[in-house]
This record gives sequence, structure tokens and C-alpha cells, in this order.
Amino acid sequence: MIIIADKIQLYPPEMYERGLDLITVPTVRNLHSELNPAIKSLSYLNNILAKMEANNGGCEEAIMLNAEGFV
Repeated sequence: MIIIADKIQLYPPEMYERGLDLITVPTVRNLHSELNPAIKSLSYLNNILAKMEANNGGCEEAIMLNAEGFV
């Protein structure tokens, strides 16, 4: 078993006042039929790719859609 403990890094207070810049990215969420969401497999590749796409687009966070194009 591996446990990683660290401080939760919250956004700076000014981001809560002015909001965040978001972008909808082409990377989609994993299908439930491919990877059961109840299994903690540490497979965060699509989340990492989405974050990189957001950063490349000049945004702090990404909105990922499912395979059907819904949030």
C-alpha cells in the first residue's frame, strides 16, 4: 500500500473573487465500461492531458466532456 500525504493546495483568494478561466478540452472522460470509477487504479492520464491542454490554452482549469459530449 502506498499513501501520499500532502497539504491541500487551494486557489488564491482573488480567484474566488474574480473566478477562474476555463476551457473545454478535446480529451474526454474515461468510459465507465472501460474503467470502473469505483476502482482506484491511479490512471489519471486523461486528467493530466486535460490540465496540460488548459494550461496551453491559457486557462487554469479544464472542463472535460464524456464520450457523448455532455459535461
